[in-house]
Amino acid sequence: SHVPRSVSPTTTSQIQARKKRRGIIEKRRRDRINSSLSELRRLVPTAFEKQGSSKLEKAEILQMTVDHLKMLHATGGTGFLDARALAVDYRSIGFRECLTEVVRYLGVLEGQNTADPIRLRLLSHLNNYVAEMEPSPVAASLLPVQTWPWSFLHSAAGPMQVPRRE
Repeated sequence: SHVPRSVSPTTTSQIQARKKRRGIIEKRRRDRINSSLSELRRLVPTAFEKQGSSKLEKAEILQMTVDHLKMLHATGGTGFLDARALAVDYRSIGFRECLTEVVRYLGVLEGQNTADPIRLRLLSHLNNYVAEMEPSPVAASLLPVQTWPWSFLHSAAGPMQVPRRE
């Protein structure tokens, strides 16, 4: 006892009109993105300096913007780098990338689950190491600690924490 609902038939002209509207909306979205990228290219010093040599890819502009914002954050907005804080930041970035690869290797390539005792001991050890390598209070204020959201880093002792890359 299936009762068909009354649906007005969609005409070819209605379908074409809908496609045209979608195309217009998509073009406006792309134009806004490109306009914002052009503005970032003008506002970020390294992107502005590099733009004459060759056309920058969108990903390059975004990466330069992220790097510039990190530098401003690390300098407290002054533009003058705290070399020690920057060195600690690069070290923590490398450590995090290595840790991410270790976790991926253990989970994906070795097939260890999140409750595996060796995995938990290793992550606990690395978490303790991160705690020991925390920067001085001055540098620590420039590099806040963020709890990693990934479920594979959670253990009975709680989530693993590593310095945030900013």
